[in-house]
Amino acid sequence: MSNDQFDFSKVFGQWDFQEMNRRVRDAFNLEMYSVNNVHGRNVEALLNANKAYAEGMQTLLQKQADMIQAAMKEAGDLAGTLTGTPQEIAEKQQKIMQTAYEKACENAAEITELARQTQSDVAEQISARMAESMQEVKDAISKVSS
Repeated sequence: MSNDQFDFSKVFGQWDFQEMNRRVRDAFNLEMYSVNNVHGRNVEALLNANKAYAEGMQTLLQKQADMIQAAMKEAGDLAGTLTGTPQEIAEKQQKIMQTAYEKACENAAEITELARQTQSDVAEQISARMAESMQEVKDAISKVSS
C-alpha cells in the first residue's frame, strides 16, 4: 500500500492526532468554562440591574403616592378657606389653582428626574457589565490561541 498514491499514512503521518485531539479538547473545555463564567456574570448583572430598576420604580411610586396624599390634604385644607363674597372666592380659587399648577409642575419634574436617574443607573450597570464581558471573551480567546 506504500506505493499507492492515496496512502493517507504518508500524508498524515507527520501529525500526532492524539496530541491534536488533546489540544482541541483542552481548548474547548477552557472555552466552555470561560463562556459559562461570562454568562453567569452576565445573568447576575442583569438580575442586579432588574433589582435596581425595581427599587427605583418603587421609590418613584412611593414618591408619587406621597405627592398625591399631600395634594389631597392641601386641597382639603384650602377648601375651608373659600369663604367670602363671590369675588373673594373667585380670587382665592384662582390663587389655589395657580399654586396647584406650580406644585404639579415641580412634582412632575421631580418624578421625571427620579425616573431618569433610575434608568441611567441601570444603563450604567449594564454597560459596565458588557464592557467586562467583552474583555473576558477577548481574554478567553487569547488563552485558547496561545
